[in-house]
Amino acid sequence: CAMITKEASLSPQERDRRHRALREAMAGAGYDVLLFASLGHDNQRGPVRYVSNWRSPTFSDYALLQLQGEMTLCTHYPKYVDLARGRCGVETAVATPYGQEDSAVIGKLLTDWGVKRLGLVSPTTMSAAFHQSLLAALPPGVETADATDLFEAVRSIKSDEEFGLIGEAVRLGDLAFETFCEAVAPGRKEYEVLADVEHVLRLEGAEEVFFIVGSGERPVNRFWDMADRTLEKGDAVIFCIEHCASGGYWSQFIRTVTIINAKTNSNFYSFNKFGSAKLRREKLNLVHGHLNIIISCNANLILW
Repeated sequence: CAMITKEASLSPQERDRRHRALREAMAGAGYDVLLFASLGHDNQRGPVRYVSNWRSPTFSDYALLQLQGEMTLCTHYPKYVDLARGRCGVETAVATPYGQEDSAVIGKLLTDWGVKRLGLVSPTTMSAAFHQSLLAALPPGVETADATDLFEAVRSIKSDEEFGLIGEAVRLGDLAFETFCEAVAPGRKEYEVLADVEHVLRLEGAEEVFFIVGSGERPVNRFWDMADRTLEKGDAVIFCIEHCASGGYWSQFIRTVTIINAKTNSNFYSFNKFGSAKLRREKLNLVHGHLNIIISCNANLILW
């Protein structure tokens, strides 16, 4: 679940810059309003997050950006309205009343605004039911079109503030792997190791954390809910983390480690778990009590 516990991670200046750029593109394409949607899944929140800074927690949320007028967030619970205003800097937000459909609320707003041409940003993050009911709720004569390319063109141009947020996501990936290497040990459950990593990343400001892990002689990738194997000496351990840092920027980090016996490693130069790899002595570095060997095939050794 996305965290909604931090202060707004985007500056008002960055939010205004995005809105100006989008409105300039809207004017050129003849759109009165852009509609952004999120389905609540971690890889389907980007459009709403970009335009509103709202961290969609679970349910479908929507944002409407007018060519002339304010950006309006349409969310699921009344309590989210106050959170969006207080935490994310959203000025105008509404909640769908219990028993009503989101499409009915949004359709009424668009009707009241007298929209003539509506741009749908990333229809793949809209449910088919919402899309069909929205079209039925619009007044006759309203034109709709896919505005995803317009949105992606604007989003592809990054500001200095955004580059800083991307750099923070990369830093958390490095920290995640460092913590993982410290936590891996024979006798520990996979989920214990992952819990240590998530704890550190949450303290450092990560909004969301997603894991894939596999261990054993021939590890099979599994998600958190199946990460219950006990680690053993000799295991190859696959570690994959996808995490969202402040501002909604994601990074993915994938590495493989092998747990070996330190007493028998004095003459260890190569291994063949994932193909042949030459290990050179100058690559050895003592890191946090472990001899961590970094090689080009993204494999590492944890010595015990």
